[in-house]
Amino acid sequence: ELVTHVVPSARLALQRHTELLQRDKTRRGNFEKLLTGALNADLISSIG
Repeated sequence: ELVTHVVPSARLALQRHTELLQRDKTRRGNFEKLLTGALNADLISSIG
């Protein structure tokens, strides 16, 4: 009987963790794009 309660909770926890990892990956990608854009803008402004 305990298993019937634990398994759904474990599945939900795994799903939430997977979602968290995906959001973190997306956030990191967006931050890298932001930094790249800012660095390129700084480089262009320092050249021009």
